[in-house]
Amino acid sequence: GLLDPDDVVEEQFVAIRRGEPGKRCPRSMDQNAPKLADLGMDSVGVGHDNLLQTMMAAMLRLAMMMLNDEVNILRQVPLFSSIDPCRLKKLAFSSHRQHFEAGEELFHQGDDADHAYIIISGNASVMTDGADGPTRIAEIPAGNIVGEIALLCGGSRRATVQALDSMDVLAI
Repeated sequence: GLLDPDDVVEEQFVAIRRGEPGKRCPRSMDQNAPKLADLGMDSVGVGHDNLLQTMMAAMLRLAMMMLNDEVNILRQVPLFSSIDPCRLKKLAFSSHRQHFEAGEELFHQGDDADHAYIIISGNASVMTDGADGPTRIAEIPAGNIVGEIALLCGGSRRATVQALDSMDVLAI
């Protein structure tokens, strides 16, 4: 299964006290420090040296939650639905989220293919340039992937994809 952020935090984060990397910070050294539990958050002390450790642990938890969210987004796309979860996690790790406002282009016809985009929210318009100007050939709703053909087959984009409304995507 996917990693539990708390397990990762417990195994990976150690305090660096007095130049002794790798030595765990004894909680007894910060007995008088305010506790995150007092703030309704966690039981790790927020003393001098624990503040950095606590912030790093929170950032790792957030990153792990986002990674798990992105794996779940990938799983919903038929192209990726049968791929091993470990491989999906690697793909999700190398992806990034982007936001487009209505009218912004994800890519333009003729551009080199560098990413495919999974639409998380919003809708996209697919258009081709012709002698009479741009022609809309499709509207793509959330939960679909765009730009994968040029990326997988190589070459340039065969169409322009534009956000119809505020849109969030996962670029892979």
